[in-house]
Amino acid sequence: MRCSYYEDELCFSCTDLALPYSLALEEKFKRTKNLLGEIETDAWISPFASVEQGFRNKAKMVVGQGPEGIRLGILDANKRVVDLASCPLYDETMRDYLHRLKAVVTVLGLRPYDVQRRRGELKNILITQSPSGRFMLRFVLASTGPVGRIRKMCAQIIRNLPETEVLSTNILPIHVALPEGDQEFILSSEKMLRMPVGQVPLYLQPGGFFQTNSAVAAGLYSTAATWVAQALEESGGD
Repeated sequence: MRCSYYEDELCFSCTDLALPYSLALEEKFKRTKNLLGEIETDAWISPFASVEQGFRNKAKMVVGQGPEGIRLGILDANKRVVDLASCPLYDETMRDYLHRLKAVVTVLGLRPYDVQRRRGELKNILITQSPSGRFMLRFVLASTGPVGRIRKMCAQIIRNLPETEVLSTNILPIHVALPEGDQEFILSSEKMLRMPVGQVPLYLQPGGFFQTNSAVAAGLYSTAATWVAQALEESGGD
């Protein structure tokens, strides 16, 4: 995968990006087999491969302010936000959503949190995308102060981001390197985002865990179902 952020030395989150994906997958497979060396060789199956880009269903974005406006991305070594709204790990639907989200943040008028000065209100924004293209949108705040303002603007937010299924605010009052806090205020009528994995209907709550690669998660579920079916067949269904 080609990534301008990586090539311009703006982001190194994908540590193995310089290695061709097929080789990276082979190396990880070898490491796994070495760690579990007691398993017989014929018990191994080929690893489930992912597409190289456009697969990530979750974005954990630090919010910052730049000369061009709102930035959504990561902190660099100088604690400045590098905008990653066009990161190729996200598909076109997610990237479009992130760019439109910047305009929504501007309208909200919430001051991005300045890590160096420890001032500001809006720390992070957490977004999850379902396989059907629906979204869970969570604003991580330094205090409960802006919750009322966001609640009043719910209809406007959803008009500008109509794919939004679940909207909430999360409170992270302390200065700490965490993406979210313990207190959550759900502002939308929907409380959970439907996240089907293959034929399995799952529902994600704010703060819940979900595999960031939906296609690989579906592959894992399918493999597990196959193993269970084989085990039941071998045991005679007992």
